[in-house]
Amino acid sequence: MAPCTKVKSVLRSCLLDCTCARWACWRYWRCWFKPLVGLIYLVILVLMMPLLVWKLYRLGTTPHFKAWFVAGVFVLLTLPVFLYGLVLHLLNYTQPHLQQYIIRIIFIVPIYSIDSFLGLLYPPSAIYWTTIRNCYESFVLYSFLRYLLNFLEHTYAPLDDTLNSRPAYNPGVPCCCMPSCPKGRPFTKRCMVGVLQYTIIKVVLTLLALVTALAGVYQDGAFKLNNPFLYFTIIDTLSQIVAIIHLIYFYRGTHDLLKPLQPIGKFASIKAIIFLLFWQAVVIGILKATGVLKQGVWQNYDVDDVAQGLQDFVVCIEMLLFAIAHLFVFSHRPFVDLAAAQVPCVTSCLHMLDIRDVYRDVKHHFLDPIPNIIRFRKLEVNGEECADERGSQASELPVADTAVGEQTRLLGSD
Repeated sequence: MAPCTKVKSVLRSCLLDCTCARWACWRYWRCWFKPLVGLIYLVILVLMMPLLVWKLYRLGTTPHFKAWFVAGVFVLLTLPVFLYGLVLHLLNYTQPHLQQYIIRIIFIVPIYSIDSFLGLLYPPSAIYWTTIRNCYESFVLYSFLRYLLNFLEHTYAPLDDTLNSRPAYNPGVPCCCMPSCPKGRPFTKRCMVGVLQYTIIKVVLTLLALVTALAGVYQDGAFKLNNPFLYFTIIDTLSQIVAIIHLIYFYRGTHDLLKPLQPIGKFASIKAIIFLLFWQAVVIGILKATGVLKQGVWQNYDVDDVAQGLQDFVVCIEMLLFAIAHLFVFSHRPFVDLAAAQVPCVTSCLHMLDIRDVYRDVKHHFLDPIPNIIRFRKLEVNGEECADERGSQASELPVADTAVGEQTRLLGSD
């Protein structure tokens, strides 16, 4: 038995299947979970606000501390909005194959917000917080595509037959170099590979940036030939372009099937957080390189720290807006089902934290032998056109899809 399965079984037997009065409250966790979260946040707020005021009085009103204080207030405003949306999903965890990925996506708000605040509070350690933030953003992009694919695979099963029965059409700009879509498994596989490559490249580039920064050869925002930042930015930009083109390609091939999800707002929020913030950092780097951004009143910090602090400060403010937007675009309302079986709190959290699907998708699309499912040739045989053989593309669904269905079945039986 796998370690994760053992832990899940022990927690279920101790907290959920126990009939003694000591653990009976766990069966009615929906009644007390929301007030408990509110109480915890209230305690944190009561402890943090006096600390912020005391620090402001003790250290004076230096520009750095003004920025730190304002950013802290926005973080404290952002967290309850995020927790409210998270709790509502946990209270109505009726479709794990979708909500698992929604929760992963909305977690980007507190991660970005807290990381940026810590980077602003402790400028020398900003590189470490940036590493965590960049790695998670690539994970969110993968989760969004997997969320869309899971919806299609559960709603229009078998998905391959559904896509193959649809007429192919030109996806248009900026996907004009792509083949006509959709074409079943080759279509979904192409889109997944296009997004997964960004997930992998982003993590690798982030770790390389951390290593080169610790070695003293990496200078963030400096576009110099002897600075790895220039080359990392070029590779990251090209990888982002490929990923966003494949997302657009996927949407244009399935937009009518995805209408029940209302994907435009979801896609816009994901694109804004990941790509808009990246270009925001690039613009700040250009301002620093051209001398527009100067040390000024920040006497104790160099221009690099000022540029990083400006980026972190803006992110802390923007995350409040994204947290509010997520309440609407990733709402819990479609999952409210009073007749559905109540999923235990522990089971919901364990399912939410299970990230083995990432490994399975990477293994399936990159590590396993990949048949030639990308190129299609049309042959003329006796005046009739026939599609070229697609090899082993009609193989079974990825293990991740089967695993999600199995997890959903198990959760529904709890």
